[in-house]
Amino acid sequence: KDHAVEPTRPYLFHLGVTLEDGRVKPSMYAKFKQISHFIEIVDDVIRASPIHNANELSVVDIGSGKGYLTFARYDFLTSRLGKPSTMTGIDVREDMVKLCSDLGRRVQFSGLKFEAAAAENAPPHAIDLLVALHACDTATDEAIYRGIAGNAAVIIAAPCCQHELAPQLAAPYDALRGLVKFGLLKQRQADLITDAARALLLEASGYKVKIIEFVSTEHTAKNILLVAIRSDDVNC
Repeated sequence: KDHAVEPTRPYLFHLGVTLEDGRVKPSMYAKFKQISHFIEIVDDVIRASPIHNANELSVVDIGSGKGYLTFARYDFLTSRLGKPSTMTGIDVREDMVKLCSDLGRRVQFSGLKFEAAAAENAPPHAIDLLVALHACDTATDEAIYRGIAGNAAVIIAAPCCQHELAPQLAAPYDALRGLVKFGLLKQRQADLITDAARALLLEASGYKVKIIEFVSTEHTAKNILLVAIRSDDVNC
């Protein structure tokens, strides 16, 4: 089967996804499928965005973690699409930043670098594409803010940790009380309202927004992806 990500790429071996001969490890096949599917989404989004014809791209990835998707995205943009890119992965964990920085040098991804910082303290960057996947606590909101402030053409965020709204649902109107009577349903209501607010904020800031499911719920319940493309024609 053809994949958006070529399994023989060296970074996948060093990240433990594949064997030295380029075969995907059976235990990592689900991860490989997730990586490949996400790159397919990125490809579709770029083709529908103002950066489709850009010769070079500036990309910021907030909450880059171990870098599976960061390396795959950089490789796809530079090797498959032929767009030289400057990409910065930002993560609060210094051990992850060191691991990814060492690997970036090893596979000679010269335009890819990593910085240790919390989302709210991330250095300012000029941004074409901002990505934040499962950035914890309020980092999703900080990432969205930085994307808007940086006039990013595209913002892709998988929201996480929607804890801010839940306490405000403690005493709803009587007509809505049943929606939050049970703890699990209360948290899900808070999740949905929070993500709707994020989408509306992006619309109000000049982005066309789509909300899609990007992984199966068997892997994570946090499978909503906000895709925002800057546009002069937004219906809020």
